[in-house]
Amino acid sequence: MDFFAMRVCCLMRVVAVVSGLSLAGTSAGAQATQGTIVLTGADRRPAMSLNGEWASIVDPYFAGLFSFHHEEKKNGWFLNFKAKPGDAFPTEYDYAKAPKLKVPGDWNTQRESLFFYEGPVWYEKDFSYQTTRGSG
Repeated sequence: MDFFAMRVCCLMRVVAVVSGLSLAGTSAGAQATQGTIVLTGADRRPAMSLNGEWASIVDPYFAGLFSFHHEEKKNGWFLNFKAKPGDAFPTEYDYAKAPKLKVPGDWNTQRESLFFYEGPVWYEKDFSYQTTRGSG
């Protein structure tokens, strides 16, 4: 058994999780090559709820996705960067100090300052996961 400490960092606009499936030689396999993904037994797989309080960073200038020159970043996201003594530039985000939002839920009704906000929000949550036999 392996023990993993995981950090989930995501942009909440991205909701779908895609899982690969080998369906070669079937009509379903032909559909899978056309963009249709078939998942079977997903409700019987082990699951872990990640509901609860998540650290959140509001990104009104899309800084986590685009560079200063509006070029898409190769690995665009807010890393859990912590300021170090002597840093030349200020750290504008830190998940440890970030306000919390409840998931599932909308940010518009959880914080008055976000009532009319429509841009990206980054979420982060730490959790522990232990693999079991046959889980990968």
